[in-house]
Amino acid sequence: MSSRRNSASSSRHDGNQQLQVAKESAAEAEITSSGRTSDSIPSVSSHSVSKVTNLDRLLESFSPLVPSRFFSEAISSGSEALDADSHPFFCLEDLWESLEERSVYGAGVPLVLNGKDQIVQYYVPYLSGIQLYKDPSKPSSQLSSSSPQSPFFQYLEYEKPYDRQPLTDKILDLASQFPELNKCRSCDLLETSWLSIAWYPICRIPIGPAIEASFLSFYSLSTRSTGKFPPQFSAANARARYDPTDKKFSLPVFGILSSKLWDSNLNLVEQHEIEHQNSLVQAVDNWVGYLKVPLLDYHYFRPRHYSYRITGFWTRDNPN
Repeated sequence: MSSRRNSASSSRHDGNQQLQVAKESAAEAEITSSGRTSDSIPSVSSHSVSKVTNLDRLLESFSPLVPSRFFSEAISSGSEALDADSHPFFCLEDLWESLEERSVYGAGVPLVLNGKDQIVQYYVPYLSGIQLYKDPSKPSSQLSSSSPQSPFFQYLEYEKPYDRQPLTDKILDLASQFPELNKCRSCDLLETSWLSIAWYPICRIPIGPAIEASFLSFYSLSTRSTGKFPPQFSAANARARYDPTDKKFSLPVFGILSSKLWDSNLNLVEQHEIEHQNSLVQAVDNWVGYLKVPLLDYHYFRPRHYSYRITGFWTRDNPN
């Protein structure tokens, strides 16, 4: 991780006003233009409002772009020698690095409220859970090998959201005890390896009524393709996507849950948008159920996903 994190993280914890002063003028100009936001997310223009939904914008904003790496030698498959560039992969260290700026300043998401008001809402990512599975024929250099049914590394967050460290700070602490959390390569991870991130709002530009909707997103961490992936999971069709032009992987969200979505002005009203959201929720249910993951965030978000009145032990007003 970059050595700049400590100073940058301190700035974020000093309050959101610093962030707003730094980005307000630029964001206000960009949000009404036909260009792109400072986070390289398409801005909300009148031309795109009818074609792109708020759910689409959230999913794109929450999908990391990770630099790829390549094997130093040609890889052979049977008698055919394959070019190394045909087998790109990423290291988890690169994934955490790609999320560092968002962990400090938040991810800017261009949104449309009430069908007309265009804003940028910032969300900070927090680690929710991660399980890493490896082929037992490739034992870890740091940890003992395990069967494919058991992760060789697992962390499931138990702290209340506003007591947590931002994602990359938490990863830094965990990696100091388990170095493979940085060293693991996507090509060595089994297809059941996954990551979940909780996204909580910090501020909106221009300033207005707070948007309290938060989200829990899920990602596949493997770039292997063994053909053994359970077919009922949409995650099988939402694996990391490699762009040979940019030489980067996009890690799409394969499942998502929300809290307080229906109490905000982000209500999903289009039929195709609701159907898309339902399929993402079902993917989370299938995934957590199949792996039997005791993920605390899942049990918090799931009953609140379709609730209009949100109460619970993880709110600012009622932290207990």
